[in-house]
Amino acid sequence: MKRIFFIAGPWPAIIVFWLVCWSGQGFGWAAMAGAAYAAFYVCVAWRERRATRLDYGVALFFVIGLGIMLWKPGFGGLIFKSCFTTALNTTLLLTAILPMIWGAESFTAAFARRTTPPKYWDHPGFIQINVLLSLMWGGLFLLAALAGLHQSPWMQWTVPYLLIALGYPLNKWFPGYYAKRKSVSPPQPEAPTDVGATGNVTAVNPVAR
Repeated sequence: MKRIFFIAGPWPAIIVFWLVCWSGQGFGWAAMAGAAYAAFYVCVAWRERRATRLDYGVALFFVIGLGIMLWKPGFGGLIFKSCFTTALNTTLLLTAILPMIWGAESFTAAFARRTTPPKYWDHPGFIQINVLLSLMWGGLFLLAALAGLHQSPWMQWTVPYLLIALGYPLNKWFPGYYAKRKSVSPPQPEAPTDVGATGNVTAVNPVAR
């Protein structure tokens, strides 16, 4: 059960949000429920030393949304109703990329370390590939946020999730491609220790673990 909890990550908060909303409780209670679940997950993950910047991003999205709902309910409801995917992906983009600008490590490194021995964490191949993967994920978040601004349901919901889904094959394909092209020999990872691990030294899955 614990493994399933960590594989799901904070993303069930989105399901909780919409279930509460569709039950007729409104965006305010829905935002509170989503924020509560996301915050609970982050606290547990932090205690287990598994919290990532994307976990914080999801929690931040709902906490800020709840604050806006308490401050200006009409404006907050408009954001959740018309700009949900845009606001969510913008938050993920900022929490994933901004810290890198200030000198923090790439956000995908936290996932890659789960299947990579500590002695390789400073390996040039490990660092380079994760920086590029993080930037690529940032591009996917940006495109998803922009697509969410369109008024059609297809652009608001389907296209953003299709864009994020591109990250799955990207995680598996890019590390080997980059290592081969640059003649970098990334270290072989240890055997995966959880269901979410892919077995690749730098392959990560920020969307579902």
